[in-house]
Amino acid sequence: MSLRVDYDERAISQAAEFLDDPQGIRAVLDAIDRLADDPRPAGSFPYGSPDLRRLRIGRYRVLYEITKRRSRSGTFPHRMSHIDLTGIPQRWLRDLTWDYIADLLRSPGCPRTASPLDGLRRAAAELGVFLDLEVSARRRS
Repeated sequence: MSLRVDYDERAISQAAEFLDDPQGIRAVLDAIDRLADDPRPAGSFPYGSPDLRRLRIGRYRVLYEITKRRSRSGTFPHRMSHIDLTGIPQRWLRDLTWDYIADLLRSPGCPRTASPLDGLRRAAAELGVFLDLEVSARRRS
């Protein structure tokens, strides 16, 4: 099973500072791409926890985290539809939304239609996008 590699915005900014070493940056990017197939290659070391790791590539060090991306979707008991939370960019917000929806579906006041849950999903996705934009704006100023 191949994992997905997500680049942190700060990592991309830092890599841009080393454009004077194109072969070194290419080696780093190639090594990072290989992490999708082998997240714990020889030469990588735990950095505080087993899933937070450090890898040295030439004169560069890569700090990365291995996360298990769970597909967050649920089904309505009386409908053939599902709730897709992949549009929520922050993992913590996606998990929080999922827990809230799961509790709501288990409660005596469970909604009879998907409409309230779709509204909640859209609101969480919009909040996630807003937070991303706000963080980007603060970093630029």
